[in-house]
Amino acid sequence: MDTAATPDGRDDASGRLIALGSDLEGVFDRLARRQGNITLVQYRVLATLAAHAPDPLEPWQLARLLTMGSNHVTMVLDQLAAREMISRAPHPHDGRRRLISATPLGLETARLLGAHVAALEERIMSSVLSDAERAQLHAIAAKLQAAVAAMVVPTTRQRPGS
Repeated sequence: MDTAATPDGRDDASGRLIALGSDLEGVFDRLARRQGNITLVQYRVLATLAAHAPDPLEPWQLARLLTMGSNHVTMVLDQLAAREMISRAPHPHDGRRRLISATPLGLETARLLGAHVAALEERIMSSVLSDAERAQLHAIAAKLQAAVAAMVVPTTRQRPGS
C-alpha cells in the first residue's frame, strides 16, 4: 500500500485525511449543485432542519450541530431565505431570537437531494470497503471527531496585553 510521508519521513495520515475530506466535500458539493441547485453547506442546513421538523431550530443550534460559525450560518440562512427554502419566525419568549424552519420547498429539496447523497455515498463506500471495514471506518471516524472536538480551544474575550 502506498503511504504518504512528510519530509522528515513520518507518516502523513493527517495530510491524507485532510485531502480526503477536501475531495469528498468537492464531490458532494458538485452533486448538490447539479441535483439540487444548492451548495453542500445549504443542503446540510436543510437536511438538519428536515431531521428536526416539525420543530424549528435557532441559528446557534444549527451552528453547533453543523460545527459552523454563527456568521457563516447566518449567511447561509440569508441565502436559503432568499430562495424561500427556510422561514424565520420570532421566538415566542424573546423577540430578539429567531426560530428557523424549512419550508415545504426546503424539505422537498432536502429529501430529493438526500436520496442522491445517499446513493453516491453508497457507491463510494461499496466500491472499496467491505461491511466490516465500513463499520470500522464509522467507529474510527467517531473517535477522531470526538478527539478533535475535545481539542477546540475556547475563545476568550480578553484583549491582547490584558
